[in-house]
Amino acid sequence: MDDSWSAVPEWIQKAEADWEVVQTLGGKGTKTLHDAIVFHAQQCTEKLLKARLIQLGQAIRRPTTLPCCRSYSNKLTLIGAGMKTSLWN
Repeated sequence: MDDSWSAVPEWIQKAEADWEVVQTLGGKGTKTLHDAIVFHAQQCTEKLLKARLIQLGQAIRRPTTLPCCRSYSNKLTLIGAGMKTSLWN
């Protein structure tokens, strides 16, 4: 197993923290938090994508925003790809 695999649980843990923020803010029922909710949802998605790319042996390029990762989209399927986290439970 490559040393980079050790980063996978850390990325998943960070994604779960962002998801917890989304759930907490989303439960407030206020439209004023919409931008913060969307930001953390995007961050959660990006961190899960990074974890999956590492699992697939792909190099993580910087900046690691979703638009630069689109080239990998044909190489992976996030949902149902065998990546189990509490986000999908």
